[in-house]
Amino acid sequence: MECRTPSGPVARIDTLAFSVPVKSDFNQIGLTATVLRTGTVEESFLWSGTLASGARIKLGRGGVVGIEASLPKVAGDGNIEALTLSDSLDVVRELVAEVVRERVTIDRERCGDPMRDAKVTRIDLPRDFDGVEHIPEVLDGLAGVSISGRVKKSRYADAECNRAETLWVGNGKHGGRLYDKARETARLLLGSRAPDGRLRFEAQLRSTVLTGVWARAVAGHVRQLGDLEEHKLRALRRASFERYGFDQEVSAMATVADRVWTAEGLSERQRRELWCFLTMPGYQSRAARDVVRRYRQIARSLGVTPHAAMSEALCPLRVRLDYDNGKEVVRAA
Repeated sequence: MECRTPSGPVARIDTLAFSVPVKSDFNQIGLTATVLRTGTVEESFLWSGTLASGARIKLGRGGVVGIEASLPKVAGDGNIEALTLSDSLDVVRELVAEVVRERVTIDRERCGDPMRDAKVTRIDLPRDFDGVEHIPEVLDGLAGVSISGRVKKSRYADAECNRAETLWVGNGKHGGRLYDKARETARLLLGSRAPDGRLRFEAQLRSTVLTGVWARAVAGHVRQLGDLEEHKLRALRRASFERYGFDQEVSAMATVADRVWTAEGLSERQRRELWCFLTMPGYQSRAARDVVRRYRQIARSLGVTPHAAMSEALCPLRVRLDYDNGKEVVRAA
């Protein structure tokens, strides 16, 4: 169960990227070289590779080594549960030791203590919602919420994550992602899966945002590892959740209506009959058996097949994600 304090659910971290100043000589064996500014006097190499732990590294630009990793995966937890701040810093300490052991020498003149002075370049802050029964409806509804700022929205089944239903809102500097965590992990071995109904929110923030006006107003800047503090991470995560409109209440009925009235290959009469089949009490018991069979197949192909759990969703409902409790709140419209 998610531990909580009066100020909200504890901060957790998934992906973290940071950079450490290093000496110019480093172990290049096994790394991939990319030529930058080919054929010019500024031609240089960018070296990239993977540590034994699975963390990704980049060397050769700005005299630093960049390290990026999903900390739960490095810790061997399979990324089912994100790590607390304390556990995250323990993993970061191990990553610094690993990259020093395998690849580089830290430039102590520019970085006296990597655990304090290393620059944070990206951080993903997740919040899980369990027992969500209307994941497609929530994602579809939130995709239509109007928010301020220059952001893009994308609603899709993520091919890289077992086709998990996903909503992305943001741009290249910051973003928020809501996705079906249970579906993403369904292909993993038994015992390593997220529970059914888990919807995960991730605030994905890069250095330009973490050191900008918005972050300063929300909680204070996060420039270095030493700036990673519990209250800052909690505030940044919650502010991101609200910034992308994920705290809004949406209509669960909107998804069903949209799928029915935009379904290809159906006549207007068939759409009306399908709508009655899905929403009108007693329609299935009065319709002919072959009609019921046909519309049940069509509904299944549209992803709105009636079943015991769906009967509630087919009523006019309003759905909201309760950030503090990590639950879905459903009420009659």
